[in-house]
Amino acid sequence: NEKSMSFMEELLKEIESNNVPAPAPIEQRWTSGSKSPLSPASVITGKDYCESSYEANNALFSWVGVIMYLPSEDLDPTGYRRDFITESFKDQYCKLVR
Repeated sequence: NEKSMSFMEELLKEIESNNVPAPAPIEQRWTSGSKSPLSPASVITGKDYCESSYEANNALFSWVGVIMYLPSEDLDPTGYRRDFITESFKDQYCKLVR
């Protein structure tokens, strides 16, 4: 999907230009649409839903995530490093993907 690849390219540019540390893997996953109304990839749109519609049968959703590795508690007994990394991640990376 061209839009999801463009998003990834833009995200990587923003990470680099903002000097956001991204030592963890950045992954992108895709899934087809779901008929479950509770799914984040739901293709049900109320009474307009048609099981055989082109949009429902060909819907494609993308998720982007970062796997953030933290130091073990053995190497960070005070928890300071873990807290610092977590807060930095929430502050810097999460702002980029909103």
